[in-house]
Amino acid sequence: GQTRDDTIPGTVVLGPGTAQAAAAFPLDMRDYGIKPPTRFLGIVRVEPVVGITVELTFGQPTATK
Repeated sequence: GQTRDDTIPGTVVLGPGTAQAAAAFPLDMRDYGIKPPTRFLGIVRVEPVVGITVELTFGQPTATK
């Protein structure tokens, strides 16, 4: 694989004490030097472009007893 700097479109929502980020985008494995996997002598294949979905929620930790 390869490391690349890239810009990913997404949204960020800020609330009181929280932040949420979300993104959905296609990713071509070949752009990162990854050969799409195959199984069973090539009968089963994975498309080189896959969909990636990311949802993150950040908040302040709550107090525990």
